[in-house]
Amino acid sequence: MDRALRQLFKIVFAYNNWSGEVTDLTFDHKQSIPHNVSEEATIVATLNGQVSDPTKLSYLSGIDDPQKEVDRLHEQQEHDQQTTANVVQSYLTDQQKGGVANATDDSAAKATDESTDSAGQPNGQENR
Repeated sequence: MDRALRQLFKIVFAYNNWSGEVTDLTFDHKQSIPHNVSEEATIVATLNGQVSDPTKLSYLSGIDDPQKEVDRLHEQQEHDQQTTANVVQSYLTDQQKGGVANATDDSAAKATDESTDSAGQPNGQENR
């Protein structure tokens, strides 16, 4: 098969006036075997907690560099955490943060609800 490929490339090189030696070409023949992705996922799930993440990811045919994938996953998790923190922070009201903006007196820090007494019992009822 290599001989036929070299003859083909020799013709292509000559036709296009390309420099280079056909003998410098190397061919890497790999047999294409379909992957059972479900089986790969089962293996990875079984290995969870028993081996490192890069080792688990090395069993997945779609991942060429497991360590790079682990790094990307950590970056994504950090980004997601930061995004979540920003969303939560933006929705907190001033009261939830501990005060009301633009208050000129101490009314923001004082409760105005007097439905309970100092012991936490509803007003108008005795402690039993």
